[in-house]
Amino acid sequence: MKYLTLVIALLASAVVSFAQNEASVCLVQKDCGIYVFTDCEPIQEYENLGLVKSRISWSGQYGEIKSKLARKAVEEYPEADGIVVSMTKGGADKAMAVKFKTSSPDNAKARAYKENGVFIFTDSEPNSKYTIVGRTSVAITWSSGYAAVK
Repeated sequence: MKYLTLVIALLASAVVSFAQNEASVCLVQKDCGIYVFTDCEPIQEYENLGLVKSRISWSGQYGEIKSKLARKAVEEYPEADGIVVSMTKGGADKAMAVKFKTSSPDNAKARAYKENGVFIFTDSEPNSKYTIVGRTSVAITWSSGYAAVK
């Protein structure tokens, strides 16, 4: 009986783990013709082509920084399929240019990161069906930086 209980517990744990993994899969959007992975990691194997940096942003807004990083990646690494963006404090934002090892529709898929117990879908959309339970907005932050708004 103990073994049966243990097997049932292990199976239940595996089902919950699988469901959480599936919930984290998202489809990312493109900018300047390449995929932009922000707050997520590509699920396909890729090669790191190099780093691109954006030191100056007139507005400090995420959209401007993201587009600037994508344009710079396309210029410096024309073979790049995407960028993995790292938004940091102080305007020294950077992105890793990546080239996928194989061409596949799954190149647009990523695994979203969690923050405060919830998945963050930045410029991406959950791959699984979902229901919108509410919306939130930020009226005032001490910093206009991406991390503070997120």
